[in-house]
Amino acid sequence: MIAVPALPEPGVHPRRVVRRVLRRPAAPALPPAPEPQEPRLLRPAATCPRCGARPAMRVTDAIIGALAGHPGDERVGTYQCQRRGCGAIYDLTASAYLQAS
Repeated sequence: MIAVPALPEPGVHPRRVVRRVLRRPAAPALPPAPEPQEPRLLRPAATCPRCGARPAMRVTDAIIGALAGHPGDERVGTYQCQRRGCGAIYDLTASAYLQAS
């Protein structure tokens, strides 16, 4: 036997579903974001111990300001030489950043 849906009785209509859509209040406008600061290209006063190349990196004024309070001989990062065939890894001190040209 095949199941057949029952026929609706005459005079009985299916119930309509009414959905009400409420508008949400608009979010307040945010103040415009400050423009990002253009990073400067710095060449820290440090050279690769293997090939003598000087690194070039982009840093912001915030980084320079943060490093201003550190002792000059404190290691603040490392750098891997990008010159082909070199790849030496060496330390960068705070004074290397602060003496950058």
